Amino acid sequence: MIPITERVFLDEILSLRGVTGGEHSAALAVADMFRRAGCESHVDQFGNVISVLYGTDHHTAPFKLLVDAHMDEIGTIVTGYEEGGFLRLAKVAGVDPKVLPATIVEVHATGDDSIVPGVIGVKPPHLLSAEDRTKTPTFDILFVDTGLSDSELRRRVRIGDFITPMQRVSYLAGDKIAAKALDDRISIYTMLSVAQMLQNIPHRADIYLVASVQEERHSIGPVAVAAEVQPDLVIALDVGFGDQEGTKPGTTTPLGEGPCVCFGPATKRELSLLLERTAKEGDIPVKREISAGKTGTDKDSFDMTFAGIPSACVSIPLRYMHTQTEVVSMTDVDNTAKLLVRLAETDPDILRGALCY
Repeated sequence: MIPITERVFLDEILSLRGVTGGEHSAALAVADMFRRAGCESHVDQFGNVISVLYGTDHHTAPFKLLVDAHMDEIGTIVTGYEEGGFLRLAKVAGVDPKVLPATIVEVHATGDDSIVPGVIGVKPPHLLSAEDRTKTPTFDILFVDTGLSDSELRRRVRIGDFITPMQRVSYLAGDKIAAKALDDRISIYTMLSVAQMLQNIPHRADIYLVASVQEERHSIGPVAVAAEVQPDLVIALDVGFGDQEGTKPGTTTPLGEGPCVCFGPATKRELSLLLERTAKEGDIPVKREISAGKTGTDKDSFDMTFAGIPSACVSIPLRYMHTQTEVVSMTDVDNTAKLLVRLAETDPDILRGALCY
């Protein structure tokens, strides 16, 4: 079971509201969490949260190791009004409309009334034609029912306001948890655990822990981060496809058997091998994940910044990605944190060696 003190921290981070492009309030909360975990932390002009734990070499020959995870979540946005207190909506990032009907949501109103609750509705099957019953819901037939009158709705909600699921964290049997936005807030929680563990562990490198914005919109945030920090090495921490019913063998990874280290043309092989060796030395279980092209994570943006920043990718297996109820194993989360701590302890000369051709 998760200790009650850690559960409070986990509940806090998973309840944040921060759709891609609307992460401001989440960023302020995340920065405060990193300060509580012992880091210096600030929010940059783009909205990224940049936190740092300085190493013993900071004033001589600092080596900057940066771990990045994105804090934005997928969601929807208000596009118009319908008579009767209803809102029309469109997706923000990779939202699948077929999982949205009957979802309880929060409309992030721009006025003094802040949150407006609602439910995403569709016609009941009884009122559909036989042909329409076989169709997958699309955004043109979805709407948000707020219960408000037309005039009150227009007073409290503006076109362009964001919408997120109203979802509490559920603690399943064993070590599993279910929540919204585990992609990728569970990785931010992992970084907070790393920060807390490093308080009592000496390390020579400067460790930057970054919660970036707008990953779900082409990983824009890391470009600003790279310009400010200019790291020597980046580990992009994200989620991968966890095993679930109905998936093909080789396309997913079992939950509870450790995080994944990515291999493929988009990753620097020497860094991925270093991560595997580091895990083996610490008796930490890891698996390989293959990306035949781009990784689809912030790593890809760091690759293309300046002259290119050497980077690797570590992922936590997750079920039901890009739905309002995702599932991870906290055992995988703990092992990911242990792997990153051991990497942070690594002699910078060894890290530099992994960057050379």
